[in-house]
Amino acid sequence: MARENPTVKLSDIDEPDCWINLDCQVINEIPSPAESIAQKLWIADPTTAIEAVLWAKAARAGVPKLKVGKSYRLENVVTNEFRGRFSIALVSSTKVSEIPDMGLDEELY
Repeated sequence: MARENPTVKLSDIDEPDCWINLDCQVINEIPSPAESIAQKLWIADPTTAIEAVLWAKAARAGVPKLKVGKSYRLENVVTNEFRGRFSIALVSSTKVSEIPDMGLDEELY
């Protein structure tokens, strides 16, 4: 039986290794620092912005790259913490669905 992940706001992410769902808008793409990372992004919702990583292994498994300015529902992502900052990882089991534009102003982040 598939697990039911909670749907959270980005500002509610406060611990690593949690499986969650979220709605977000991609506000910036950052050059990938390693071959193991297919895409590195800044994502936002009305509460805050955080970093997101699409692992190359997940991309090879069919998880699509995200586009700057588009809004998405991300299901089955994992929270991470590095040097006191939280982020999310898109993994092989992540489901990506485009949603109506969240209308966030990228300049605010």
